[in-house]
Amino acid sequence: MTTVPDSDFFVDADRVKGKVVLITGIEIWIIIMFNTDSRAGAANGLGRSAAIYFGLNGAKVVIGDLDIKGAEGVVQEIKTAGGDAVAQQCNVTIWEEQLSLFQFAIKTYGHIDIVVPNAGISERGAFTAAATTAVNGAPSKPNLKTLEVNLIGVLYSTRLALYYLMTDYAPGSNALKSLVFIGSMSSLESIPMAALYSVSKHAVVALMGSIYGEYSDRIRVGVVCPWFADTAILPTHVKLFLAGLPLTPIQRVGGTIFRVATDPNPETNGAIYTLPDDGEAYRIDRPDLSLNKGIYKLLNDRTAAALSAASTARIYVAAIKDIVRICGPKLIRLGLPVAVAVGTIILYTGREKAIPLFFRLSE
Repeated sequence: MTTVPDSDFFVDADRVKGKVVLITGIEIWIIIMFNTDSRAGAANGLGRSAAIYFGLNGAKVVIGDLDIKGAEGVVQEIKTAGGDAVAQQCNVTIWEEQLSLFQFAIKTYGHIDIVVPNAGISERGAFTAAATTAVNGAPSKPNLKTLEVNLIGVLYSTRLALYYLMTDYAPGSNALKSLVFIGSMSSLESIPMAALYSVSKHAVVALMGSIYGEYSDRIRVGVVCPWFADTAILPTHVKLFLAGLPLTPIQRVGGTIFRVATDPNPETNGAIYTLPDDGEAYRIDRPDLSLNKGIYKLLNDRTAAALSAASTARIYVAAIKDIVRICGPKLIRLGLPVAVAVGTIILYTGREKAIPLFFRLSE
């Protein structure tokens, strides 16, 4: 693991200026070991901290939350500080509402660059405890609300993010497209009495890894996994249970989210960031997450080869499109096969050599 000091959080803050950040659930339910209906206040959640950091550093922030009043309060806080933000009410378990949120962002700002699927709830329904009880002589159907919010909602956000992040993607040194997932301590260590929550947060890590495998050359991804955060939302009985244990500072969680989204180093793409106590964050990089032995190594090698071929195909198609756009009239004289040949040359020699060759062949 690599320590991520607080001083690293904003070293690349200039990258977010003018970018559009969409965050779901600026309030996140952190209580996972207790079946409680208490909600994370929008003024105290992890998403609020991240939203404000993005807004203060020049990003345009779009907030989607069930608590529209709380979301609008964060919007006002960002605007008062000189930033730009908007909010729309959104239930992340409803596809149409998430779609509307993303379309709202596009209509307002024209594009989306960073997505943080932050909405989440605690363990609901006492999954394991209820399994030993019967209703009318039979086991009762489980309450899967935790999975609906923490997993299905995140999957909805991810599908929409992939579409809208790639809509205007353009490679280059200033390219910034990021998808930052929110896990928890249970993403790495399952928690008793929180089976569904643990399932959902384990799944977030797996989802991030899958997205990384397919989009790592275009989208930056990562998972932030904090311990109990020190917020005003923790009920008194939970604080008593955690008495004597260090809590993670909420500002550090928000800063870590910001860092994951903005770090330009491709070597840290696809990493897990843990905040196990009140100390600094730690980064677990991709090589440390892979078994890479036996059949796993074979699968990893084949996956890498397939992704390399896919990347080459994208470059090839882009090259042909550019040739058609730039040299359209000459294609009529030479025919498409020559254009395809030049496209192949581009892959191996570069445009600066291939394009002059194309014009010489047409003379």
